[in-house]
Amino acid sequence: MSYVSIWRPVRDQIVQASQNAQNEIIGLLLGQLDDDTMVISNSVTGEFQAREHGATLPTETLAKIADDLVSGRTKGSIVGWYHSHTEGGLFLSDTDIETQKKLQQFSSLVTAMVVDAKSGDTGYFRVDSQTGRQIRIAEENITVFEERSDAIPVKRKGRTAVRATPTVEIRTRQPGPGSSESTRRLILAALVIVLVASMVLLGFIFTRPPSAVPLAIIHTPVQSATVGTPIVLLVNVTGNASSVSLHYAPLSSDSFTKVEMGSVAPEQFEYTLPAGKVTANMKYFIDATDALGNQAQTGVYTIPVGDFTFYATTQTLTVYRTGSSSSPIKLGYVNGFAEPVKFSASGAPPGVTVSFNPNPAVSGDPQLTMMVSADSSAPVGSYPLQIAGTYTPAGGEPIVRQTGTSLLISDFDLQVSPTSRTVTKSQAATYTVAITVTQGFVDPVQITVQGLPQGATYELTTSGTSAVVGGPGTTTFTLRVVTPSSLKAGTYAVTVIAMGGGVSHSLTVQLIVR
Repeated sequence: MSYVSIWRPVRDQIVQASQNAQNEIIGLLLGQLDDDTMVISNSVTGEFQAREHGATLPTETLAKIADDLVSGRTKGSIVGWYHSHTEGGLFLSDTDIETQKKLQQFSSLVTAMVVDAKSGDTGYFRVDSQTGRQIRIAEENITVFEERSDAIPVKRKGRTAVRATPTVEIRTRQPGPGSSESTRRLILAALVIVLVASMVLLGFIFTRPPSAVPLAIIHTPVQSATVGTPIVLLVNVTGNASSVSLHYAPLSSDSFTKVEMGSVAPEQFEYTLPAGKVTANMKYFIDATDALGNQAQTGVYTIPVGDFTFYATTQTLTVYRTGSSSSPIKLGYVNGFAEPVKFSASGAPPGVTVSFNPNPAVSGDPQLTMMVSADSSAPVGSYPLQIAGTYTPAGGEPIVRQTGTSLLISDFDLQVSPTSRTVTKSQAATYTVAITVTQGFVDPVQITVQGLPQGATYELTTSGTSAVVGGPGTTTFTLRVVTPSSLKAGTYAVTVIAMGGGVSHSLTVQLIVR
């Protein structure tokens, strides 16, 4: 009996790569043998050729892996290999069995890891050296460990080690006093050739004419972009590619758009993704085909696209006529967006002014303030207000984001009747005062009277001189002006003033005393 322990980050990375790719993926497993447990602590791959039901590590990739192992840039020993299946589940095909049998010539515990790209499930296999049948390692013999110290479960520590052929490990001896740099280079070259040659025998590469240049894609992924700005993609393709295609899509979409990349130099291809397509986070991959039908494909890359967002914190902003009000606008900057954004508003009625501060807003401003003022001519009522934030790339079309809020213009109206009263001195004159409030006006209204003749007094029929208006509608008061007996006959101008919420209205009526 033998066991497999795999470090969770290695397993998760392989599973994610298989699910992000349209075709199969392939690579090598690195680690060590600890008693009867094959410990997988790393994985390595490179540019590979892929199709729906197959994947190939070309000679150049294997040579690069060997060089990295020899130089110490990559740590560990080769303990197995992995590949994915796009359909059919977890198993070893006839080709996989032959590959695994040849790998087990190096170690009887070399492991084949298979990933179901649809479900993300994994299986670990070896081949019976006598019957040639595949053997799936039982789930209870597999450990996915988080900490390195947990790679070997306690119940398996101290068991008698199984005897197995050693894993494939490449090391260089430290040069002694008689060594030379040229000798070390020869040793390194020989080791690379041995590894590549052995992998050829293992079936990791396609058979091709000796003179053929392998098809391979060399590409540095685009790390970032800005909304509304073109993205230039460059790729080098060896192997006399007959076509090189870019497949791109918004990150949230499952449907890729395919375009042909243009040749700009020998083995170099380019495509500029138009600014109008850069509207959100993007994903893409590149594939190439040569005249023999061989294919190569990159993994799926993600481009974070810098963008901006904002929203109004107030659903309805009420503004009194002859007054003003303000509301915060919350700002958000996505993926390092650091460009200025200019704000404007539309939909306000005549007599209403809308402004923003600061304007434009820049990265680092968590919010801006929208200020609205209305003069006496502004019509009362509710109006939909559209707030627009605009970023204009250099030489590009403006990028506009919008949000909406409701603008409510409110006021109250004062009416006094009749406009003139005639009384004999010592008598009282009565007037009717009506306050009509429109929707949204919620402040108390204070009524005062000015211009009364000497010695005259006034009173409202309600207690005190304050009228608290609790909503839209009309409230009526009776104003009673009492004249003294000593008052001289004549005509007097009496002014009724109503004030509330910073808004003031007044009317003047006549008081005629006989």
